Amino acid sequence: MKEPAKVPLTANIPDAGWLLLPEKNVLFERGNLEFKYTIKLVVFWEKRRRRMIRTLLVPGLDGSPAPHWQHWWAATDPAARIVKQQSWSIPEPDAWLEALTAAILAHPNALLVGHSLGAVAIVHLLAKRPKLHIGGAMLVAPAEPSRSVRTESFGPIPECSLNIPALVVSSRNDFWMGQEQARELAQAWGADFIDMGDAGHINTESGFGPWHRGKFFADRIAGVQDTLPFPANYRKLERALAINTVRP
Repeated sequence: MKEPAKVPLTANIPDAGWLLLPEKNVLFERGNLEFKYTIKLVVFWEKRRRRMIRTLLVPGLDGSPAPHWQHWWAATDPAARIVKQQSWSIPEPDAWLEALTAAILAHPNALLVGHSLGAVAIVHLLAKRPKLHIGGAMLVAPAEPSRSVRTESFGPIPECSLNIPALVVSSRNDFWMGQEQARELAQAWGADFIDMGDAGHINTESGFGPWHRGKFFADRIAGVQDTLPFPANYRKLERALAINTVRP
């Protein structure tokens, strides 16, 4: 019996979705008999999407070193990456936005998860470059730049619609921004709003190391992007594709 025909995997396949592979004529031999089959294979493809960076984490002033929840997120999610800045302690708006733009261009359609000044940087970028391919934005504890001379160059905060799925996560006792202001900004941005109660700045000092609820919030935004249901056996189909062979 001859080996089944190979099915080439091209770079043009979608990141996720139902995929109809090209028909293949497969020849089997048994004794003096030959059998010809035309194989049509429809699979759910999600392999490339799982390899991609799906989440870009954007820290604020002084970065998000361990045990900050953004550091934990990057360490526990292979599809997440922290956007690196030239200087965390001396933030410069143009430099931060250029670094963020480069990360987005390298990983289009990723979800942006910003904290504090990082959330404000995301808003500035969306207002300045609305045509970038961004899957959504989760803005956690956005910081009012005027609260510190180190961050005032990031003000004023844009109050325009972001035109992407967005979520603002805010605390009632955050020194960096009152919740009333956060609600007003969320409304101006066209973003959903989550009240975290008395959670401080939602950082290490207020007890936020591993933050599973944050990932749940991100999945909520991702659900806006990814509306295609996953079939129950899609991982089995993915494994069949991984060996690059159509089985009879």
